[in-house]
Amino acid sequence: MSLTAKLIRKYRKKAKLSQSEVAEAIGICVQAISNYETSSAPVPVKHMHDLAMVIGLDLVDLVDAHIADFRKEVMSKI
Repeated sequence: MSLTAKLIRKYRKKAKLSQSEVAEAIGICVQAISNYETSSAPVPVKHMHDLAMVIGLDLVDLVDAHIADFRKEVMSKI
């Protein structure tokens, strides 16, 4: 599981929100939140701010995790 996925899941649970509640708050489907939490799909940049705000995660921390995951993926292909 990616660092981004772990952060999203951790902060969503800390905020005591269901995947459905988060999805509804940012206007996306529940499956998208599930995909973000299982590393099945990356969080689109256009959703990062709203997602971070809803779950109480600092946007900088979310972006940093996203960058770290990207670097790890790139390095694994070298």
